Amino acid sequence: MTAVAEALEQVRSTLVDVLRFDDPAQWSDDELLAATASIEAVGRLIDAHRAACAGEIDERSRVELGSDRLSSRRGCRSASELVERVTQVSGAEARRRIALGAATRGRVGFTGESLEPSFPRVAAALAVGVLGADAAGRSFASSIGPGASPTPSSSLRPSVNSWPRRPARAMAA
Repeated sequence: MTAVAEALEQVRSTLVDVLRFDDPAQWSDDELLAATASIEAVGRLIDAHRAACAGEIDERSRVELGSDRLSSRRGCRSASELVERVTQVSGAEARRRIALGAATRGRVGFTGESLEPSFPRVAAALAVGVLGADAAGRSFASSIGPGASPTPSSSLRPSVNSWPRRPARAMAA
């Protein structure tokens, strides 16, 4: 197990110990709202990393890599199938994560130079948990068709400026 996987297992174990499924029924209104906001903030970061990992799995499973493709080496026909197997999510969810990860990961140019993601502002907002994966996916979904590679769309740029600068706070009672 890698250091990252071990650390995440510790976090998961701690969450299991701290968050009991029936606990919300015992909380005050303020505790409920504060916990809901905090859980969502953690979820946004986790969702961003789910997409980042799926995007990297897709990158390492490119067709042009032939038998060296990660998906092939793990006995899968595609990156989507590999993400499905590893995460136990549906095919649709695996493809959604891959599309988001591909659109928000750094790229490499023809000469090996580092290029910014196709959607750098979406990537930045995801990375700090300001934007959730569902909203991020919707921000570029209209600019790509099924099976197409995400590309920047000038029609998306104005909406990026309207994103909140920090996460919303829970409403006080």
